[in-house]
Amino acid sequence: MPYIIKTMTDLAGYLSTAFQAFNQHSFHGLLPEVIISFESGKRKHAYGWFYTVKAWAVDGGAKYGIVIASDHLDRPIEQICGTLLHEMCHLYAQENDIQDTSRSGSYHNARFREIAEQAGLACTFHQKDGWASTEPDPVMLQWIREHLPQAECKLVFSLREMLSDP
Repeated sequence: MPYIIKTMTDLAGYLSTAFQAFNQHSFHGLLPEVIISFESGKRKHAYGWFYTVKAWAVDGGAKYGIVIASDHLDRPIEQICGTLLHEMCHLYAQENDIQDTSRSGSYHNARFREIAEQAGLACTFHQKDGWASTEPDPVMLQWIREHLPQAECKLVFSLREMLSDP
């Protein structure tokens, strides 16, 4: 039986676990820890984004942030994990001084595609955004199902929903 994700705290914990697993599997543990957060309405068509500056003050240091758009959490957990992995590719590029986007981060170039495909994402080209459209490739999708806890995202957004759902 899958783990039911009901709150944003549950989802943040799940994605933190996924981050660690993806970091080991796709990036050989080389990525620094990040803060994963959720925002709504800021970038209407984006499933997530990566902040290229270490804006989160933590324990006397600073960390990068990955945002998952709360407007798009009605997707299967594997797709939400795919968004996390996409943003981790930007983190990898940032840490390795690789210019993976242009046009204020909206156009994803061939360098991004190379990183993303090596990480386990299938990329689709669009004239406006380049290689920005990604999803877990079949091998990564299977890896997610085998190595991450099975989960369903059934977020509740009100006390009434929380109390009525057993």
